[in-house]
Amino acid sequence: MTTAESRGFSAVETARLVGALQWTTGSLFELLGAWVVACDDPAASVWLAEASRKLGSHVQPLAEVMPDSELLAEFAVVAPHASEVADAFRSWRLLPTDAGRNHELVFGIARESIAGLADECQRLLDHCASHCDGPLERVVTALRVDLISLGSQDSSTVDGGGGDPAASAPQFIPDVLSGRGIDCH
Repeated sequence: MTTAESRGFSAVETARLVGALQWTTGSLFELLGAWVVACDDPAASVWLAEASRKLGSHVQPLAEVMPDSELLAEFAVVAPHASEVADAFRSWRLLPTDAGRNHELVFGIARESIAGLADECQRLLDHCASHCDGPLERVVTALRVDLISLGSQDSSTVDGGGGDPAASAPQFIPDVLSGRGIDCH
């Protein structure tokens, strides 16, 4: 379905999408920020700090496009899209003690998560209709631009040129972070 064919999101769909996107963005912001201090590689620490800062700057704009209505209260919840996403973040939060010894794993998880979130943003944008989803479209586009800029940075400066840091990441990256997560319609 292209943007021209889309009739936009309903208020319920918008609430669910924004809640899941805000939770994921905020959780990545917190996680990467925690990893900054645990990472022993200076270049990786700088990249993690920049990624955390950029993600954090999008949490409030996402909150501002959350539908605000008593009728939507049960849908307007900042929560992960699926329990697997919450489980993955819980397990990743345990990594800071190991991060000092294995920055490539942490960096790989961060890069894969950011790439997956950028894909998710594109899927959402593909279903937006400008006539009714304009504010959502602007906020998600800004988030996606930052995610893409983070993903395009030269990883050889962070992983020491030793190959693809994502190869060290767990094979399970939750669907909501890999472009197959939130059902847009």
